[in-house]
Amino acid sequence: MDFRLLKHMVTLAETLHFGRASELCHVSPSTLSRSIQQIETELGTTLFERDNRHVTLTPKV
Repeated sequence: MDFRLLKHMVTLAETLHFGRASELCHVSPSTLSRSIQQIETELGTTLFERDNRHVTLTPKV
């Protein structure tokens, strides 16, 4: 897994906002979204629950 992808995931987890996280990572929101999707695919699990207005971390199991 790419360190850049991990940085995107941590930043999104800290901000819980795609716009702010993408600004902090210096990428577009769509690039950030693709990074998160790539991590989730590699891990085979959903890390964030998201809709058009909210982002939350998935519950710990």
